[in-house]
Amino acid sequence: RIGPSTGFLVNDSAGNERTGYGLLRADGKYRVVLGIDGANGEEGLALALFDGGGAALMARDGQRSMFLGSDLGSAGAAAASFPPFGLTMREGNTVKKSVLISAP
Repeated sequence: RIGPSTGFLVNDSAGNERTGYGLLRADGKYRVVLGIDGANGEEGLALALFDGGGAALMARDGQRSMFLGSDLGSAGAAAASFPPFGLTMREGNTVKKSVLISAP
């Protein structure tokens, strides 16, 4: 976890986390997160809503991942009046496609 949180987790019969819903505090701000984990323990789907604006949907299938929403963790987001919004698809660490819109 990247910060203190409150919520609930659902574990499978082996005790592995499979889903969770919570309120997480990171970098002095809250975010509401719903995560769904695969049998391998990796988060497969996540939906997040950030204090101060911003929402995100992340999907992962092995080495492939997709991010749709406001990238509040990007380098320029803190200085921008609107955080970048868009779609990014990766295979491993390689960005395969990215479409960003910087202002409404």
